[in-house]
Amino acid sequence: MGSFSVSGLEEVEKLFLNQDKIAVAAVPKMLEAGAAVIMKAQQSSATSMGLKLSGSLINSLTNGKIIEKGTATSITVYPKGKDHKGVREATKGFFYEHGSSIGRRYKAKNARGGFRTRRKNIIARPWHSTAERSCEKATQQAMLKVWEEMSNA
Repeated sequence: MGSFSVSGLEEVEKLFLNQDKIAVAAVPKMLEAGAAVIMKAQQSSATSMGLKLSGSLINSLTNGKIIEKGTATSITVYPKGKDHKGVREATKGFFYEHGSSIGRRYKAKNARGGFRTRRKNIIARPWHSTAERSCEKATQQAMLKVWEEMSNA
């Protein structure tokens, strides 16, 4: 019969456990680095598409809290808060992204009459999806940079 012997398995086990500890510490920092890149991309996309009417939507973009559900960890970047009329910035962002033809059915749900504009139709300007597509590689690179810094330290 053949035989099999292994030496140094304890050292490999220590390396794997060390990587686990690094991952637990690095994931929140990686998410924050990626969220910062996404937030800048969303701000520049909204500005380039002419959504700087009052500037409140662009200024309201912020990182959410880091959320842990089971083994998954995530962070959101979204327009937070309300404008001076009490309209949620996220609602305005939705209408700008998809246009007003989708939003008409939601108008009755808002106590203030929904997102009001002097125009009957808001033309869709996909600021959010454009920003997400444009910054995908830059976000991955920022997160990878944090991982490399944490694992080399």
